[in-house]
Amino acid sequence: MNNKGELYRKILYIFILISPFVDMLTSIGVRFGFGGMTVGMLVRFAFLAAVVAYVLFLYRGKQMWLLRWVVIATILYGVAYLGTTVWVNGMGVLVENAKIFLKVYSFVYVLLGFYALYLEYGILVSDKLLTTVFCVYTASIFLSAVTNTSFYTYVHEQVGYCGWFYAGNEIGAIVAILAGIAMLYGFTYPKYVWVGILGLVAFSSTYIGTKVPFLAIAIIAVLLLGYGLLKLLLKKTKNSTFKITKLFALLLCIVVLYQVNSPIQQNADIVEDRYENKVEDVLNEDATTDIGDRLYAVANWLLTGRLDANKVVVDRYADGNWAEKLFGIGYIVQIDGKEHIKAVEMDFIAIFLRHGIVGFAIFMTPLVYAMGLCIIKLFKRIKDFWNQEPALVYLYAVLIGLACAFLAGHVLVAPAVSIYIAICLVKCYAYLTEEGTPALEEGA
Repeated sequence: MNNKGELYRKILYIFILISPFVDMLTSIGVRFGFGGMTVGMLVRFAFLAAVVAYVLFLYRGKQMWLLRWVVIATILYGVAYLGTTVWVNGMGVLVENAKIFLKVYSFVYVLLGFYALYLEYGILVSDKLLTTVFCVYTASIFLSAVTNTSFYTYVHEQVGYCGWFYAGNEIGAIVAILAGIAMLYGFTYPKYVWVGILGLVAFSSTYIGTKVPFLAIAIIAVLLLGYGLLKLLLKKTKNSTFKITKLFALLLCIVVLYQVNSPIQQNADIVEDRYENKVEDVLNEDATTDIGDRLYAVANWLLTGRLDANKVVVDRYADGNWAEKLFGIGYIVQIDGKEHIKAVEMDFIAIFLRHGIVGFAIFMTPLVYAMGLCIIKLFKRIKDFWNQEPALVYLYAVLIGLACAFLAGHVLVAPAVSIYIAICLVKCYAYLTEEGTPALEEGA
């Protein structure tokens, strides 16, 4: 790596390392009434501008023109999208729609930028740095909880600890995405550092209070445990025994913490009380009740009412003109003569409705292409399956992030979260391409 590449790597590492602290400052600013252009937006928009400038003007690696044309196509779409929203709703929506457009399509630009940095300089974000970031997020949640200074994940119910951060859903998604990497790297760390990481993983899974980190961490722990046991039995690899013991200990800690009136248990009880009767009413109606109504009630219960909340925006999109169907209705829209700004908390649906057929296609194409490359490369190396644990963990991080985006939102549309999906996608591709060389694993 030359001097320019080393400079880019340092800038990237510094940005990722300060991200949790930027999120804390943003949260504090918003809670004290500074909700316009926050510290987080300024920092991330500056980083985004640097990434776009690099891909458009500085990048000289493989697929140079392909990457540039994707960036240009996204920019051209953005112009059409803003023009459509202004045409329908007036100039008053321009600034807010432009701001959220940059937040949402930040994922596309960052994914292309990280891919370009890997192709030109071999730059990757190391597992060590991602584990450090995971520990900063989760340690701050733990410290705020024990000092009783944490914000509630669910404010009205006063349930869950999201630390000194603003949105419990976003922090939960970050923890869910990075937890597997923290286990992969942290559980091999010497001098009992792994004990602290194990504790932070278990605590964050149960005390943030949302289902996302709890299920994501429990599932990856079980999968890694199964992978390790099978490898031990089939390959006779004795060096994985201690790691298996740590995973058993983690699952035991999660079970114990769940039982002691944890926020995740409280949240489950609240959701059950809130929607159980409604579902039972629908399911217990006579046989002539439309099967679609029954399925909708169950799905709405599983998604904690999100389908009901999203219906008004779905109807607004369906009633929109041809330009809105192609380019989206935007984030501030007129519904029954009133401005509607409520978020759609299911990211894929939100992107389709807010950005239309064209915007959805432009957003999804790089993601689907990158996912396809990783899956194809993984199948090509299936004979070497027992040496693919890092690639499987990176792919799981991406898949759990996308599952969170579909079911709960606040992932692909949140730059603070979507950056980690982009990082894991590029790391998975690199590992499968370069056969997991140590240099790549350390991001050197």
